[in-house]
Amino acid sequence: MKYLLHLIILCVLVGMHGCGDRRADSVFAVADSLMKDKPDSALTLLNALYDSAAGKMSRRQKMRLELLRADAQNKSYVNFTTDSVMREVTAYYDAHGTAQERMRAHYLLGCTYRDMGDAPRALECYHDAVSFADTTSADCDFQRLSRIYGQMADLFYNQRSPQFEKEAELNAIRMAWKAKDTLSALNFYAHLAGVYSLSRDKDSAYIISVNACKLLDKYKLSEYKYGFLHIQFGHLLEKQEYDKAKLLMNDFETKSNLFYNNGDILSGHEMYYYRKGQYFIGINMIDSACFYFRKLLSFQSDICNIEAASKGLMEAYHKLGKPDSVMKYAQLFANANDSACLISSAEEINRANALYNYNVSRRQADAMKQKAEKYKNTIAVGCILFIVVISLVTYIIIRYRRKTKSDFLKLNTRYFETLDKYNQSEKDLQLLNDDINKFKTEKEKETENLRQELAFYTNGKGIKEEWDAEQYLLNCDMIKNLHNLTCKGTCATDTEFRKLIELSSHHLSTFQDYITASKHGLSEREIIVCILIKLRFTPSEIAVLLECSKQVVSNIRTNINHKLFHQEGTKSLDSNIRHL
Repeated sequence: MKYLLHLIILCVLVGMHGCGDRRADSVFAVADSLMKDKPDSALTLLNALYDSAAGKMSRRQKMRLELLRADAQNKSYVNFTTDSVMREVTAYYDAHGTAQERMRAHYLLGCTYRDMGDAPRALECYHDAVSFADTTSADCDFQRLSRIYGQMADLFYNQRSPQFEKEAELNAIRMAWKAKDTLSALNFYAHLAGVYSLSRDKDSAYIISVNACKLLDKYKLSEYKYGFLHIQFGHLLEKQEYDKAKLLMNDFETKSNLFYNNGDILSGHEMYYYRKGQYFIGINMIDSACFYFRKLLSFQSDICNIEAASKGLMEAYHKLGKPDSVMKYAQLFANANDSACLISSAEEINRANALYNYNVSRRQADAMKQKAEKYKNTIAVGCILFIVVISLVTYIIIRYRRKTKSDFLKLNTRYFETLDKYNQSEKDLQLLNDDINKFKTEKEKETENLRQELAFYTNGKGIKEEWDAEQYLLNCDMIKNLHNLTCKGTCATDTEFRKLIELSSHHLSTFQDYITASKHGLSEREIIVCILIKLRFTPSEIAVLLECSKQVVSNIRTNINHKLFHQEGTKSLDSNIRHL
């Protein structure tokens, strides 16, 4: 492989002059194929191409070269020191690249800011990269997408934001499984243990770490599990299960590949010395514990190391009974704890979250603005149509109500006129009953016809005896006045209703006692409707007097029939009430 790489570089150096920049595209293809397994070789090849032929390339090829160099540099763990090149590359692919290329460019720009210590801008770039991914497409780069979410999770872990880290880890797991990258999926799953540990949910962290190791065994990836044992033996130490913890610590030291030959742990993993110290405190080897706590204290570039080491030394000297030393390290622990909280909360988390929320809101606002501009005319037309429809519906409703009221008035007028004629006929019949047989016969016939017509209005049967029973009330002035009100479309007042109830109580006491009995539970309004029905008022008249719709009157009548007579509907109500 090394020979092949040198041969390619030689071809590039010699052949670029003779064939222009046509060979560059083939070199890009070779470098891209080396990127996954041999990123350092890809970086060497691309650097050689840059030194020999960058000046002869088109802009497209220059941008491609810089994108691949940045990818190889990132995979080779070579830190970025400036963002100027990647900003230019990202701008180019935003204008000319595919969705995959834009995702790749924004991801690498985020890695640039990550190495420069600008976590908020790195997080913004990672979110931009994710937004370009089309997860419904068959050629979506799920593996790179999982790496992006993994980088986001690392940022949130460093900023002590477990709630955001958990979401990023879960997305990373999901994308890794879609990419069929089992190792990465299980690696991200194991990182969830750290999320729960940071959230003080130690039991869940332990369970996830154990499950992750079992899954690595299941998929024959056992050699990778030893790097995740720190969560497990940390949990066992806190449970004071020192023998079990020691076995896992031995595996961690011998099989995790995180230690130098002299026994020191790799840079970035120094917190293991705190766990080591915890173990020795647990088995009462205080001097050994102090040795590891002091060793951790020597790595003062990370405030968390100082915080943990001070806490460990404070506990060790407390066991040794040295109050002066306890006070010394308690103060150092307090200062480190305050500094850690200040750094993580005030500086990093707030900036990252604020920037993230701002950018999400900004993108949503921009999208809404574009939609609003695009559909402005449609919305305007829609509003006009809506106003027209509402106006038309309102007009129809008003007209319908006016017509309904007019019909009520006409119906009530005809009913009252018929009722008045009937009453007058009854009077005439009474006057002439003894003297004029012919006139009596005519009047009886006229009276019967009028009674039948009235029965039509009141849903009755026109039986003479029913009308005769309340005739003396039907002719009283107050009842006539109520009929007059219905002809004018005027509702009755509370005073008029009270007088109606008093009239019924005085002249129809048995009826009044029945409908007002507490066992029936009629409301005052329903009692009034009962009296009006008894006195031959039609539903349309009742609607005018109560100032409500005919449907409301129908509902009241239904309720009365159910409460008084345990019958449904309204057909039998008039007959039932008039038989009381």
